[in-house]
Amino acid sequence: MVRSNQHYALDESGKLIHIDEVDKSDGHIYRCPNPKCGQEMIARKGDIRDWHFAHKKKECGYDNYLHSLAERRICEWFNDKENKSILLKLRPANKCSSYEECKWFEILQCEEIGEIKEINLKEYFDSCEVEKDFKKGNDLFRADIFCHNIKNEKNPLFIEIYVKHECDRVKTESGIKIIEVKIDCEEDIDKFISYPIEENKMIVYHNFKPAETLKELIRPFQKFILFSSGKSYIEKEKYSCKNYNKEQRGVFEVSMYYDIEMEDCIPSFFLEGGFYAICQALAYRENPKHKHCSLCKWKIYNEWDGLDICKLYKRCGTQKYCKNNNAYNCLHFRLDEEKYDALISAIKESEDAGAIDIWKSSNWK
Repeated sequence: MVRSNQHYALDESGKLIHIDEVDKSDGHIYRCPNPKCGQEMIARKGDIRDWHFAHKKKECGYDNYLHSLAERRICEWFNDKENKSILLKLRPANKCSSYEECKWFEILQCEEIGEIKEINLKEYFDSCEVEKDFKKGNDLFRADIFCHNIKNEKNPLFIEIYVKHECDRVKTESGIKIIEVKIDCEEDIDKFISYPIEENKMIVYHNFKPAETLKELIRPFQKFILFSSGKSYIEKEKYSCKNYNKEQRGVFEVSMYYDIEMEDCIPSFFLEGGFYAICQALAYRENPKHKHCSLCKWKIYNEWDGLDICKLYKRCGTQKYCKNNNAYNCLHFRLDEEKYDALISAIKESEDAGAIDIWKSSNWK
């Protein structure tokens, strides 16, 4: 936590007061708002440094001060009778109607963000208090800020302050509605209480479940198709997550989704030579009799014409230019093991995650 000046203290009545509101000559005593500290504070209102409060003796940790300040300020803001509306923005998702049975379902890819809905928290939670215990089942939780539910006291709202430590997993998985707000400085508190609450890098919701809308969402698929002749190609027009496993036409096929918007400039496995090169390696792994020029150690790139050529074409009489299935009947094919290992390694994470589908014919020999 970056150390910063403390601009708040407690007055003699126990209320928060900002340094700008203090008259140094009034003789009042001010104390640190951190309950674990509570030391007397001195109002520093000089002409050189930023006005601030300073501990009269030993300073407590700034992160503890910030956590306590956030709790008090947010609680005062929430309990303000003049504050009739505290808006919470929710973004319900349009989820694919096939998500329950689809092996390809991914939240980031198979959901669309719907229209933002605004909820007035004051219609459900009328008041809050700091550091309150709440028992749910056999677990006892302590809320940084406990918001009382008007209609059902067993269904409260927690507002958790994240200064040094995130909300613990047991609490976030409890089913209790939680708004977790990251606070790095006093200004972050000002922002939280000045704008409608909305999820972002500083604010996270836990256990809010806005109504979902189910609709048919289609993810485009690319399919590598290898024929018994050794010829192969990639089809991107006919297949999707709904029909990727229909009408097998080759002896070996690999299906994988792709991003249409990115495909023109960054194809899948761009650094390794693309999805096509990956699939040739997978085909060789499934059947070592499958030979392809892209896996051969004698293939080199000819900068003059921008084509791949066989390094042995003059010495051994092989075909000069590497074509789709030249290697099937080539006696000089030698596996480029380093490249092969790199291709298999590149696909491993996707394969382990179930992000590709591999099919081969029982007749492929």
